[in-house]
Amino acid sequence: MRYIIIIIIIIIIIVVVVVVVVVVVVVFNNIIIIVIIIIVVILADEAAATRVWNSLPADLRNAELSYSRFRRSLNTFLFQQSDHGAL
Repeated sequence: MRYIIIIIIIIIIIVVVVVVVVVVVVVFNNIIIIVIIIIVVILADEAAATRVWNSLPADLRNAELSYSRFRRSLNTFLFQQSDHGAL
């Protein structure tokens, strides 16, 4: 459940940033401000992704996992964290 909340918060932050960018473009119409905002958004997104990645268990962060095995393990982990996994 905690990871779902983190993902929802990240999505909300991205939506808010997009709205701010649109407002800045409409109000100021200045390309330098747009470039600065885009750089800040990219850096914030990378920081959020790093926090989510570091919050995963070590066995999921194993570089030797294949893509399909990682997806299965991640789905299992997220399901166990959700309310449905508490059955």
